[in-house]
Amino acid sequence: MSSYTSSEEDEDVASTKDSPDFSQPWELSDVVLIVEEEKFHVHRCMLAMWSPVFSKMFTAQFKEQTADEIPLPEKKALEIKELLQVIYPSIGKTVREANYLFLLNLAKEYMMTKLTKMCESFLIGKLGERNFHCLILLRVAQVYELKDLEKACVDKAKSMSFNWLKRHKFYNEINIRNYRAIVEEKIENVEDDIMKKDREIKSLKSRVEDLQSQGEKALQELESITAVIAFAVGRPTSYYSSVGFDSSVSRIEKEDKFKNLGGLLSSFHSTLKRISHEEEAAAASREDLPDFSEPWLLSDVVLVVEEEKIHVHRSMLALWSPVFAKMFTAQFKEQTADEIPLPEKKASEIKEMLQVIYPTIGKEVDEGNYLSLLNLAKEYMMTKLTKKCEIFLVGKLQNSHCLEYLDVAQAYELKELEEACIKKAKSESFGVLKRHRVYEEINYSNYRALVEAKRTEMENTVANMKKENERLSGQVQLLNDRGNDARRDFENLLSNIAFNMGITDISETIDRKLYHIRTRADQQFKKLHGPLNTLWTSLKQISTEKPIFVLRGQLF
Repeated sequence: MSSYTSSEEDEDVASTKDSPDFSQPWELSDVVLIVEEEKFHVHRCMLAMWSPVFSKMFTAQFKEQTADEIPLPEKKALEIKELLQVIYPSIGKTVREANYLFLLNLAKEYMMTKLTKMCESFLIGKLGERNFHCLILLRVAQVYELKDLEKACVDKAKSMSFNWLKRHKFYNEINIRNYRAIVEEKIENVEDDIMKKDREIKSLKSRVEDLQSQGEKALQELESITAVIAFAVGRPTSYYSSVGFDSSVSRIEKEDKFKNLGGLLSSFHSTLKRISHEEEAAAASREDLPDFSEPWLLSDVVLVVEEEKIHVHRSMLALWSPVFAKMFTAQFKEQTADEIPLPEKKASEIKEMLQVIYPTIGKEVDEGNYLSLLNLAKEYMMTKLTKKCEIFLVGKLQNSHCLEYLDVAQAYELKELEEACIKKAKSESFGVLKRHRVYEEINYSNYRALVEAKRTEMENTVANMKKENERLSGQVQLLNDRGNDARRDFENLLSNIAFNMGITDISETIDRKLYHIRTRADQQFKKLHGPLNTLWTSLKQISTEKPIFVLRGQLF
């Protein structure tokens, strides 16, 4: 840590100017501490009050009980003097940046709990300052078991960026208990945030679909209106619906009374169209297999397990296991023995292992045997059998039991299975993982790998959600803009219809113009009121402006 600041030096001068330096007897001092050949004259009672170690030294049957001088080997004179200046109330020097580490060391050695608490209180007050980063102090708290400081550091770290924490030199010094306390809440908060944003994105998608649906409806309504205009001479409704839009526009353009509407209708139709069509292995049977209960095909040794005799081949065992290979080739009694006992083994498990390793039998690893096979493979150093079990487990891995298999992978050092389990586990919510019975068994290395994988996945999820949010927001905005274009087209169309009716006041509102068509128009124009009013309702839905939420890009 850094040296004293000038203000600290001033305080030191003030606190020690008239204070004893312990270099000579003073105020009934009754014992001398010898440190690096320097003598400190102190009081037994003062040391005993602060330290049960000194208390026992001065009251029990130790030589120090009556000694005039007590050597403190391997201590530094400056540090002992600083300690005395802090614990003597007449001096009252404070804990500070320059002394707290060695004071904690001395407090730990001499069991000076009050001094430890003084150091802890000082550090909690300094937490967050430039030289007192939470991970620096968390490391101190872990070493000296300062629970209050530990909690304060963890709480501080929770509010900091995970990437920023990772770059700190003491990141790897966080113990697993504190690491869990820091990351679990952060991850669960991000998971909740992602779920919330996912709901908002689904709402946006629903909004896009609704706008497109309204556009489709408006398109049909416009085509119906166009047909009514084209055949405003009294054709039945069934006839209107049987005529296509282009045919209707063509007929309108031939009629003097309505020809000015043709281009408007085509433009309007094109606008609505853009809104409504926006982008969218088999083994031999058990009866034919040897059961190892009697000699077969040149078998040359018998394994005795639970008083059962199992006839096997030395060469087969030696090929799979260096333990058996050494047993049969080195100077061991098993080299020439006809029978080899395997104590504390189960006959059923040994036979299961043999059925797997004998190529003519070739039994597969399965849910019922992989654990016993792994145990035997570990004991007899059968790396190929271990690999067969690992391949089976990786192939069977599912999210529902990824932590079960991770527990197995840790126990038998199955690195590929560990990686596969972590890859699967990262897609589970932390709440689900924490409720699993083996969650607490995850070792620190795998726990950190899981957190890193989950953090990366969540960052990718957030990035993808941000892109989707931007795409959908842009799409909603585009549809709203086109809805506004459609409103203008509609108003223009309505103005022209009103003009054809003899209404020349173009400043009237759309609702007033619709009212005129309903109340004042002749029969052929009255037929337009219902379809126009329905279309106007649809257009208001499309062009209504609603706020679009903005997704934060960095959640973790």
